[in-house]
Amino acid sequence: TLPHLAQGGARASAGVRRFRSILEGVPSPRAPMKFQRAAVAIGALSRSIVVHAYDYGEVLAKSILFYEAQRSGSLPSTQRVNWRSDSAQNDGSDNDVDLEGGWYDAGDFVKFGFPLASSATLIAWGLVEFDSGYKKVGQFEYGLDCLKWVVDYLVKCHTVRRILAGCHYAHADARCLRKHTVSPSC
Repeated sequence: TLPHLAQGGARASAGVRRFRSILEGVPSPRAPMKFQRAAVAIGALSRSIVVHAYDYGEVLAKSILFYEAQRSGSLPSTQRVNWRSDSAQNDGSDNDVDLEGGWYDAGDFVKFGFPLASSATLIAWGLVEFDSGYKKVGQFEYGLDCLKWVVDYLVKCHTVRRILAGCHYAHADARCLRKHTVSPSC
């Protein structure tokens, strides 16, 4: 194994040893040739497994960019996803409520509360538990901005005590052929 992959290599070797010990328990004299060939192929394959070192800073950056790309409303000047434009700036206006903001779900015009809140919770948890990692790779402030965007929307959605408002224009979703990334309205 390579020096910087020693731990991963040890894990792979342990896996190979376990696989071989399992094979030793199989009665090989009577085993069909196909099985023996498959076992040899799998054994050779498992020896060639290499544990790759990932750039977790890039992974965090792309994760946060994903949420920036899902933003709804008037986009801030700090928006890094430059192919997105403002969208759904009048959400809630039909009921005299400002529901601009939040994230779209799955790249459409829907903003579901539970998935949105779940994602925000996981982002917040990550920022709290791994703040030094986010800071080390320069993503902590972007993470906070990402979280603030969605929390501001959730606060707006709490229009009346015990009521959480939301937006979904099913008919607009169905008849709109262009994505909100091209045009803010259909």
